[in-house]
Amino acid sequence: MVFAGLVLVGVAIALGLALREPPGGRSAGVANAPAGAPGPRRVDFPVNVGGSTSSPADAGRIAEAPPPVEKQVETLMGIWRGGIVARDPDAVVAADGAFVHEPQKFRPALMTSAQTDPDDRVRAFSTRVLGKLKDPACAAVFQKLLADRSEYVRMNAAWGLGELANTPEGRAVAKHALPALQRLAKTESAKDTRDAASLAARRLM
Repeated sequence: MVFAGLVLVGVAIALGLALREPPGGRSAGVANAPAGAPGPRRVDFPVNVGGSTSSPADAGRIAEAPPPVEKQVETLMGIWRGGIVARDPDAVVAADGAFVHEPQKFRPALMTSAQTDPDDRVRAFSTRVLGKLKDPACAAVFQKLLADRSEYVRMNAAWGLGELANTPEGRAVAKHALPALQRLAKTESAKDTRDAASLAARRLM
């Protein structure tokens, strides 16, 4: 039911994006959520009982049933991506909260986004969220993204590998990326990315 509320809030945000120009601001590789940002409000999915022949009992049953998981993921990922492209922090923060609350539901979509989205910022934000999950299953994706064309993706991938050092299982799988991290720390042209790779490598040693 928590997710049900989040989607309508997200839809309202998405409609708002379509009605105004995207706000200005410099491009960044990491979502900077304001401290203490409120979580999404809880509302219900709209009830569509399919015409006048449906009974009140039918409406009650439909109101209780959330959309299929695939649709939930697709809807929220679309809202979240739109928020990143339009630089709308409200949409990004709300969706980030859902990702962290239900990581197993959204991890596959985030992994796909981090590796394939054509927008550099979306790939960078996706990589950053995956790093927050501290999931050992993301280690191979992080290692691959150390070679991404965007310095922000590379930086967040290095940071994500460093975050995996917090658990024995995470450290064990992330150590496979240690040589790649050490190379990046020596050859990377962007200082912030070079520093992130160096720090992650030290954490995994």
